[in-house]
Amino acid sequence: MSDVDVKIVEIANRLGIADPDWLTRLIALESGFNPLAKNPNSSARGLIQIIDSTAQDVFGFPDSLSLINKYPSFDSQMDNVVYPYLRPYAPFPSKQSLYMAVFFPVARFVAPDTTFDALFEQKRIGGDKWQQRLAEFHAANGDIKTVQDYIDKVEGRAALIVGGGLAALLAIAALAWVILRGGFR
Repeated sequence: MSDVDVKIVEIANRLGIADPDWLTRLIALESGFNPLAKNPNSSARGLIQIIDSTAQDVFGFPDSLSLINKYPSFDSQMDNVVYPYLRPYAPFPSKQSLYMAVFFPVARFVAPDTTFDALFEQKRIGGDKWQQRLAEFHAANGDIKTVQDYIDKVEGRAALIVGGGLAALLAIAALAWVILRGGFR
């Protein structure tokens, strides 16, 4: 087991995440395990893509860049960003409860077919500017319409990175190459 795997299992156990692979998949999607990852379309940074308002409200930092600069390594972010951010939402009995804690916390326990449009409207997320916030959400996450869409995105990306998925993808590519070259002889 690599040092990254050990740290993920440790944090998952501390947070009551039913399956540590869920945390692995989430980090794989959000940052590709790069603690310095930056979303080009928002202020989101780090392993779980903390945005400026979260850096301010949860961590007391002026912005996400300051937070990530304080904790630039994988281990330091796991201990000082990922764990403290997720702790108030623990435990995590399902993938959805974990994935939504990072992506859209009010959707942790709604029906998976719930749309984000409905949540913005029902909860008035963003207050009087909820429609503007919804438009910003769509601009940043155009292909994600429902809670299940995000779950599928996390699960789909993870299949290529963890659990032998990359090896399977390479095997399929090799087989396709053999077939294109004239098959087996």
